[in-house]
Amino acid sequence: MPGGKPVPRPPRMPRARPLPDLLLTAGFGYTHFSYASINPQANPTGNPLGLTLSSPLFGVPASQFNLSAQYTIHLGDMGTLTPHLDLHHQSAEWFDTAKVNPYTTQDAYTVLNAAVTYAPAASKWQLMLNVTNLTNELYYTSKGDFRNAFGYASGSVAQPLEWILSIRRDF
Repeated sequence: MPGGKPVPRPPRMPRARPLPDLLLTAGFGYTHFSYASINPQANPTGNPLGLTLSSPLFGVPASQFNLSAQYTIHLGDMGTLTPHLDLHHQSAEWFDTAKVNPYTTQDAYTVLNAAVTYAPAASKWQLMLNVTNLTNELYYTSKGDFRNAFGYASGSVAQPLEWILSIRRDF
């Protein structure tokens, strides 16, 4: 407790266990943003593609949600097998002041991830196969339009479908 005050805990994602071995989670975020005022020097010519009171917040989607589900399958003396699915969706995102520029706009997208974990009975070991971006969704984490200054537009493409095999041991 810094300064004698309790540290606030981050909000917990809603969880449900409709069955003892089934775990469901969900989350939703919404951002309502608008400029209250803008210094006239930010857009001295009044360009509608420049910064205006209706410009979006850079790099922040208005809404996001996620859902996940996992179910533990008991294999008796062989241990457990736990498949897991999670889905993430976000609304459009803008990387400049204009919502009309396709070179700086990321449309809404949805990403699906999956994993399966095997844990032998009475063992400190686990084996997990994880697949991210299962549908190989193409989306960008940032974009920039530099065509007027340098003759090109660029963007950072998010990771494609990947698989990861991991082995874990608890000590």
